[in-house]
Amino acid sequence: MLFLPLTLPQSVRAPLLCISSADDPVIDEGLVRHAQEAARANPRVVSVATRRGGHLGWRQGPRGNASWMHRLVVEYLHTLFH
Repeated sequence: MLFLPLTLPQSVRAPLLCISSADDPVIDEGLVRHAQEAARANPRVVSVATRRGGHLGWRQGPRGNASWMHRLVVEYLHTLFH
């Protein structure tokens, strides 16, 4: 299911948020480009790509103890349901 929007973006019917980072050591940058293409092809797909963040990183705050990714997901869900 995770790779469905990468191969069949037109088939995604529920809102989908794809978050990726160019410096992710696990996910290839080619997959990030596919997610961005899916977002352009289907208005239900939103793709956010950052230059830095690692794999599930995106730390913020004075001590790096907060997650930007978590805040983004909450804002996205709030937008969907309000």
